[in-house]
Amino acid sequence: MVCGVLAEIATGLWAASILHEQAGASKSSAASLTIGFFIGMAAGRLSLSNVLRRFAPRRILAFSFSGAIVACVPFLLGACSDVV
Repeated sequence: MVCGVLAEIATGLWAASILHEQAGASKSSAASLTIGFFIGMAAGRLSLSNVLRRFAPRRILAFSFSGAIVACVPFLLGACSDVV
């Protein structure tokens, strides 16, 4: 559990850094969006039991994978725009 939370904190800090340094967001905007990330993680954990009861495991896995890809696209495009 501790390793999972530390990975989430590192991901949040990475996201704030990318938003500020490469996307040009202000420090306060980057921090606000990062706080939104943590609130979203908490809301997801609170609703997880209802989701697991309602949907089939394959559907949950497909939605999770799709959501992760969609969430990463802006960060990957922002990081790659300086390289290309």
